[in-house]
Amino acid sequence: MWFTYVMKMMFRYAILTLIVFCLGSCGKSTNDYELASADFGADTLHMVEKEMGLKLPSGAKGVNFYYKAPIDPAFLAKIEIPDDAKDDMDQQLSALPNKPFKSSGGLPDRIAWWTPSDGRVVHDRKFFDENTGQSRRAVLTEKDGKWFLYLDWNT
Repeated sequence: MWFTYVMKMMFRYAILTLIVFCLGSCGKSTNDYELASADFGADTLHMVEKEMGLKLPSGAKGVNFYYKAPIDPAFLAKIEIPDDAKDDMDQQLSALPNKPFKSSGGLPDRIAWWTPSDGRVVHDRKFFDENTGQSRRAVLTEKDGKWFLYLDWNT
């Protein structure tokens, strides 16, 4: 009888754990994914703005995006900035804190298109928010007359 009771309790606990896990994953992607420019639309640009705390200029175009799913979600984004908006973007980046932190490499080292050093780096901001546990990096570059914003966000 005691054994049956323990088994029922363990089964209930396992089911409850499974339900909590499933509900906790609702609304979040559970798979890594990558987007090229054709699929990098307004909804992803809006999410990038929100998480990075930046206002992207009108006419900004998503070039590449990579999302690493939980646990410890992260994303990288490469966004083309219109020439007439580069000064505004530069001002926004100047307003961000610049508190370099030691990084263990990670996502930028594994993604082939993450190449901010290929162009002329105009601005590079990197900081860790101790309140949220998020690290952010924003790099504004110019290459062949085009402006690109490289963004790195992770928890």
